[in-house]
Amino acid sequence: MYLLRKFILLLFFVVCNLLFYLYSNPKLNSKYLTLVLDKKSIEFSSQNIRLTSYSVPKYDVNCNALFKNNSEEILRAKYMLQEISNVKRPPDSDYIIEESKCENFKKARGYYRHGTYASDFPLAITILAHESAEQLERLLRTLYQPQNIYCIHIDKKSDPNFHKAFESISKCFDNVFIATKTFDIIYTGHSRLEADFNCLKDLLTLDNLINTVKHPNLIGKKVVDWKYALNYVGTEFPTKTNSELVNILKMYNGANEIQVIENKFLHRYEYKWVEDYRRHKMKKTEEKNPPPPHGYILAKGFCSYAISRKFAEYAVFDPRALSLMDWLKNTKSSNEFYWSTLEYNTQIYSDHGFIQNFKQTKNTLVRYSAWSKAYNCTGKIRNGMCVFSIGDLSHVIKRREFLINKFMIDNDPISYQCMEEWFDKNERTNSTLDLDFYCNFARKKSNLVKCKNI
Repeated sequence: MYLLRKFILLLFFVVCNLLFYLYSNPKLNSKYLTLVLDKKSIEFSSQNIRLTSYSVPKYDVNCNALFKNNSEEILRAKYMLQEISNVKRPPDSDYIIEESKCENFKKARGYYRHGTYASDFPLAITILAHESAEQLERLLRTLYQPQNIYCIHIDKKSDPNFHKAFESISKCFDNVFIATKTFDIIYTGHSRLEADFNCLKDLLTLDNLINTVKHPNLIGKKVVDWKYALNYVGTEFPTKTNSELVNILKMYNGANEIQVIENKFLHRYEYKWVEDYRRHKMKKTEEKNPPPPHGYILAKGFCSYAISRKFAEYAVFDPRALSLMDWLKNTKSSNEFYWSTLEYNTQIYSDHGFIQNFKQTKNTLVRYSAWSKAYNCTGKIRNGMCVFSIGDLSHVIKRREFLINKFMIDNDPISYQCMEEWFDKNERTNSTLDLDFYCNFARKKSNLVKCKNI
């Protein structure tokens, strides 16, 4: 009996160690990793993935199971993610497209897959990015509609091949262009706001810019009479299809979606801040800032927005708004003050029907970010925010905001693939959007909102 108990304990010990070894060595589970080759266009090894025929790697995962938070599929996907963690993504140079190959590129990448929706209500989209031509191209592909117009800002200090890649891709479209002016962006610096502002200005003045010697990148571009503008960065992903956004924004009827928070950030503007390009960060000075011009009361919010064309014209051309823009250049995180302050100060501009109520305007549908202190992130943390991963998918697809921040292909290409599949499926099917929710939400913030069913 003693020997039998000893044998059982020994067997239990061996089995436990074997299971631990298998679990901690994902290479032993390589059966879980399948790269689906698209007409042999992808070369895959432990060192790199190379784009050779405008295709991207596709991983054999059950995304629907991941969205349903299936524990077995999550574990299998995590094994797969560990297996490919050292695999290099396609270099930016792979996305430099020859002009003669543009049609092949657009067809292969599926830019025509959904046709045209809501041609009577075109949108203007700006995208700011500084790395990963692969991710930026895949974001553009997701957002792309032929009736819309797209301005892309590439950080001045980005890799030359990144610049060349999107200069070449933009030439393939008559409604995609590179911003006329690029900035060396410092995080929390005024250059971040200037990049957004300049793209928006380009979108408003495109009819005067196209086909000029000064801006050869705009030759052949078309002018679009867009109704609303939305701004993205390269690490964001849309949760609403184009047709869903149009249905929501038609109800907004000239109202904006901008976060407005009561200003409690004196340290960001009491003293002047300057951009230190040697250390590439903001530097606080001992010189005090004067009060904001024209009696503007500062408000804070996300740098993201969904704004009407009329409000965009106010933000870009009105002398009072431009005075605020100039004053903010000596503050920290000016991009989090400008749009919110313009929205809040109805004594200066009221055509957007804004209702001043900090309790209602703090909540916003423009963007969802999960701060690490308030959310149990299964991915990585960057700048205090969650970079969503496999275990977060069931959560993020339930969000009602217009976009999600952050997803990063370098960290988790599997989750990015699943989000693309989810988005494309939503584009193909009839929307089940709860328009009553969006209308009720918006009319608490603006008296312009017109509900369809209420």
